[in-house]
Amino acid sequence: MCSNIAECFNSWIAAERYMPVTSMVDKIHIKIMDMMFKHREKCRGWSSKLCPKMEKVLAQNITVGQTWKVTKSSDFVFEVHYERSHCVDLRFFRCSCGRWLNQGFPCAHALQCILRIGEDVYKFCDSYFLVNAFHELYSHAIVLILDYEKPLEVNKGAHISPLKLGEL
Repeated sequence: MCSNIAECFNSWIAAERYMPVTSMVDKIHIKIMDMMFKHREKCRGWSSKLCPKMEKVLAQNITVGQTWKVTKSSDFVFEVHYERSHCVDLRFFRCSCGRWLNQGFPCAHALQCILRIGEDVYKFCDSYFLVNAFHELYSHAIVLILDYEKPLEVNKGAHISPLKLGEL
């Protein structure tokens, strides 16, 4: 498991990191092209408004809170009561549990309030989770890098050492 984006990227290109720069760039380019194509094909079959994983989370969050009591304080502010009480403000996309703000996706408390007023729950989900966003993200093709001028063979004996600190 990677702890940051640099570690994730480095593990993704583990074999390519030790290649000559031009070969490394070519291999990474092909990996990105392949990844984009696979994601584009995968999301073509999605028919719901949310990506499948978040559609499941949405259904679970709705089910969890079905027995909770929702009290309306104003047009946008609610209190949700069960073992604990939480304050939900639909206007600012916030719940006192903090999940909605941190994840960009309505928590179970917020969903109960949204359903209570009969609003469309998808309007309260960050566009990041919408299938349309996935289609847009993966709709662009990665174009071929022309290599007419690239030498067919690289002289393996030529090695340029990095400069030592202070040589500049």
